Amino acid sequence: MMNVKEEKSHANRDSKRAAFNKMRYGTVATEDLSSAQWVFYKTRLDLLPSRTWQSVLEIGCGRGELLKCVQASRRVGVDLTTEPLKHLQALGIETYVCDVTQRLPFSDASFDLLICSEVIEHVFDTDALLQECYRCLQPGGLLLVTTPNVNNWRNRILVPLGFYPILLEHRPIYGHIRAYNAQRLREQLTSCGFRDVRIRGLNLLPMKLLARFPWLFPFNRLLARWAGSLSACIGATARR
Repeated sequence: MMNVKEEKSHANRDSKRAAFNKMRYGTVATEDLSSAQWVFYKTRLDLLPSRTWQSVLEIGCGRGELLKCVQASRRVGVDLTTEPLKHLQALGIETYVCDVTQRLPFSDASFDLLICSEVIEHVFDTDALLQECYRCLQPGGLLLVTTPNVNNWRNRILVPLGFYPILLEHRPIYGHIRAYNAQRLREQLTSCGFRDVRIRGLNLLPMKLLARFPWLFPFNRLLARWAGSLSACIGATARR
């Protein structure tokens, strides 16, 4: 049980977080998330231009927390199972259940923004996934891909000391079967036909710290640009 002082402190942080989010995105769509979840999604949304899109597709959308924060005339979510999509369906958002490495149920050049956040590391045929992303994007359309960074600063300490690297799995835990660093992600996006590939670290500062002090986000962005290869996760934007 929290005392009155703790309740006021939590309420004050939540209020500041909602105000900051509304200022940046014009929405408080993530107000129902925990602090850590809010930081996770916001660091990814910061990679996108602040604009209204015509049509957006999120692959592996789950409950669609990223999708809900993007301003667009048409928003579409795709996932492997029905259960997480029910939340989006209740909001009237278009959803589909399908295998992302197979041909998606969309015509060529259907979207001007495609989001693939923390999905590629779970996929066996990553070329097939990126080729479908390319096909579904309009010429000049933007792709956002985010994934854990195998070269993060923790692994650079752990591996030389003989410890097993984090984010790699020798048995199923999170379902990670692929590992990326900035170099490999850039090379694969380029080989699949994407251009203007830009890669940035997402969170060098701990998520709990960012959740407690939202005003640190600009400092976190500067750190991520300066030493993004040390970040726990990396994000890439690329054009078709």
